[in-house]
Amino acid sequence: AMRWVRLENGQWDAGNNLPEAKHVVTVLSELLARPKPPSVGIVTFNLQQRKAILDEIDARRASDSAFAEAYDKAAGHESLDQRPFVKNLESVQGDERDAIVFSLGYAPVKRLRKDGAEETYVPARFGPLGQKGGERRLNVAVSRAKHEVIVVSSFDPSMLSVAHTKNDGPRMFKAFVEFARHLGEGRRNQAEKILSLVNDASQRRSSTAKLAPEHV
Repeated sequence: AMRWVRLENGQWDAGNNLPEAKHVVTVLSELLARPKPPSVGIVTFNLQQRKAILDEIDARRASDSAFAEAYDKAAGHESLDQRPFVKNLESVQGDERDAIVFSLGYAPVKRLRKDGAEETYVPARFGPLGQKGGERRLNVAVSRAKHEVIVVSSFDPSMLSVAHTKNDGPRMFKAFVEFARHLGEGRRNQAEKILSLVNDASQRRSSTAKLAPEHV
């Protein structure tokens, strides 16, 4: 139910990742080409990547007649809840689909350190995810799939730095990406360890919140 797709050619440019957008539409095409196509939702983590994917859908429809036919059929389904959607994180509310495809968007870039050495990092700008309550938005998004989750990523989770974030959203995001990679690559034990760590942290925060009023 969880598939991890790692791209090596992702490029982060002004908030979007065009190679990843193209591959997300390839994943969409594969899903719609199944004998019994699932309903599909695509979730991005910023508006720029959403636009890039929508533009790529239009371009693929213009160049690929089979995709155009499959997509138009899905988009014209009599039930709104069966039609494909492309939404950024904060716009996903009660939407559910058989398959949800996540486009993480971020990709490694190189920069020079103060000592002149070159390093590679992921320039994550978490936006609403990094704000207070961002973890709730993430929780809604990752629970929208009825049967299948596909995570398309241009970076390895270890490259994502969340040490200096003050809110829980970015940390939960990294945990989700780590969980998706381990489970998608068949490492169920490691995936379950990630879940245990997240659950333990959530329980500690809940206990702290309950005790806080007594110490005010």
